[in-house]
Amino acid sequence: MHVTHNGYTDPNNLKFENITIMGVTGAPVSVLVSDGTTTDALTESQVNYDSTRKVLYLRNLELELGKDYTVNWQDKYRNSRHFDCHPEAGSDQAKCEARGCIWKPSNVPNEPWCYYPDTHGYITGKVVETASGITVDIERNTAFPSQRSQSRDISKLRVEITYLSGKSLRWKIFDPSNARYEVPIPLDLPAMPETEENNRLYTVQIKNKPFGIQVIRKDTEEIIWDSAVPGFTFSDQLLEISTLLPSNYVYGFGETEHPSYNHDLSYHKYGLFAKDQPPGYKLNSYGLHPFYMGLEKSKNAHGVLL
Repeated sequence: MHVTHNGYTDPNNLKFENITIMGVTGAPVSVLVSDGTTTDALTESQVNYDSTRKVLYLRNLELELGKDYTVNWQDKYRNSRHFDCHPEAGSDQAKCEARGCIWKPSNVPNEPWCYYPDTHGYITGKVVETASGITVDIERNTAFPSQRSQSRDISKLRVEITYLSGKSLRWKIFDPSNARYEVPIPLDLPAMPETEENNRLYTVQIKNKPFGIQVIRKDTEEIIWDSAVPGFTFSDQLLEISTLLPSNYVYGFGETEHPSYNHDLSYHKYGLFAKDQPPGYKLNSYGLHPFYMGLEKSKNAHGVLL
């Protein structure tokens, strides 16, 4: 809040007491108010966040008329690249560092204390681009130890990206040296890929270290898929891929119990696949649909099917 001209002195000592901020995507961890000389942290009683309306209410501020003030807040999504390196129970610093990961305690609820370093994952090797897609050979970054001794890592992988149509694409990551079991689900895919670049609504970029795929919507330049982040694991008993979501408005993920239609993405876990168990909070149940739809800042939407 900046005062451009102050030609009035208020005889009644009026003060701004309340500020309402709309469009805040997450509850803040802290709110600071500064007049350029001193900075004060608001108490919990002064801060109220409405997660349904995405509105932040600041109360009992007592900001004097005619003075400049700056209000800053930090939300709980600030460490969006902190992907959990030790999701199993019993995590501690020794177990975390044995996996080559970073141990850092946090006061943010549910934020992992053990997370992957920025370059963990695979490194991009040979890249072959054609009119219908991209083929990439990648290799595990051996600067980091194997995460689980009982699950052998596959060191060399191949990635095949196919431009299915102007509105869709598919990628497959597999072991090129050994045939592995694949779920025999028939896919109704276009007979011919879209080879004309001008007809595609998206572009694809390959990132190197760590290896990752970025899918970018052409008209808005929004990144709607971004797996160029740490944590990608391909082993005999564990497949894990990390991605940055384009917004906090994500819907889908099969049949799970959650309190709102929109998922709370503040370090919560949701099951994607079916499991024969009674319904329970955030537990996956009988329904199966490993798909999510994301609403972008431009109000466009996209879907991802595993």
